[in-house]
Amino acid sequence: MKFKKEDKINRKRPRLPLNCLRISVSCLVVLLLVSLSFAQNLPRPLNVIRITPHPSDPNILYALDESHGVFKSVDQGKTWVLKNTGLDQLPEILPLSLHPEFFTELAMGKTNPNVLFVVKNWLIYRSEDGAETWTFSGKGAESFVYGSNQATYFINEVVTHPTDAQVVYAGTIVGGATGGVFQSVDGGRTWTPLAGDTVPGSGLGNDAAPIVIDPLDPLRMYAGGVHSIFFRSTDAGLHWERRDPLVGVEGAIWPDDGLGVNPANPAEVFVGVGIFAPFQAVKSFVSKDFGASWTELPQLKGAIRSLQFAPSFPNRVYAVVRTRPEFHPSTPGSFLLFRSDDSGVTWAELGSSPFEFQSLAVDPFDPNHLYVGTQHRGVIQSFDGGDSFITK
Repeated sequence: MKFKKEDKINRKRPRLPLNCLRISVSCLVVLLLVSLSFAQNLPRPLNVIRITPHPSDPNILYALDESHGVFKSVDQGKTWVLKNTGLDQLPEILPLSLHPEFFTELAMGKTNPNVLFVVKNWLIYRSEDGAETWTFSGKGAESFVYGSNQATYFINEVVTHPTDAQVVYAGTIVGGATGGVFQSVDGGRTWTPLAGDTVPGSGLGNDAAPIVIDPLDPLRMYAGGVHSIFFRSTDAGLHWERRDPLVGVEGAIWPDDGLGVNPANPAEVFVGVGIFAPFQAVKSFVSKDFGASWTELPQLKGAIRSLQFAPSFPNRVYAVVRTRPEFHPSTPGSFLLFRSDDSGVTWAELGSSPFEFQSLAVDPFDPNHLYVGTQHRGVIQSFDGGDSFITK
């Protein structure tokens, strides 16, 4: 894998006043103001955990920076603008943590790409104008702390329905409080619990992330979690059945994009699993029967973290794979990129990156044009199917 440096990132900070040559209260204030100003004018996202291309306009691209929020590009990722207007709104019920700020999800409406959802500090926000403005949109998706009934929020995931713009799902990652899957039937404006530990008989606990909907049969849904591995539903999320790839182990699907469905053949389900007891390991599996049974994918050398099929070439699929079992590995090369041209039957290893691969997106019109979100260098691009990359 080759990396070509096209442009150097110019990230010069404004110069401080000359009277700030020694540390004083006034200097610290200036430093704080400069830091805040710089954060609001980031030239590009850096730690990218989601990439969302516009389905019909190849120039429009969104990226979610885990620490700084939503960025939008209108020139295929050459330049970026921060789009966080409205994300400072707070509901009456607050999450348990507001600082430091963190983001976990960016989702686009399948029937209207101007409708977007972002999750910030466990709170859902909605945009109707392509991320220009945001409004808090999580009423009804509250969790309750065990033992105290304190209301709070633990939303991690938002998934839009493939054909019905009014139906949206949200999932939690939570410890010590209620959770599960919430559903909205008014386009994501309000929510009600659908399944979880507050819904008797649903078969689901308080974790549900990631969530994936079968694009051809929306009644069929899949979910993972930090305290469980794999659940499936055949009635649009009302009832869930646990079908783990491995028996007798404790593990989790990575709550990024470690769960994926082949859009051309939804019977094929892919999962990346982190096992943490009775041993530590990372593995990937594929099911050919909607998650009823599983086969390990040793070619991938670890657990799928992100999986994306090329919309214009259904047999082409890319995967970022985690090769180490720790949730926060520090060893360079812990993430590998793979490509398959036969829907995941065989895989070609494309290598690792010093920038650490995290998330994937494929140009809707060009299967060789790949966007990869990295931990240290923002969005990098390949125009030859991942064989080489241009770093802006």
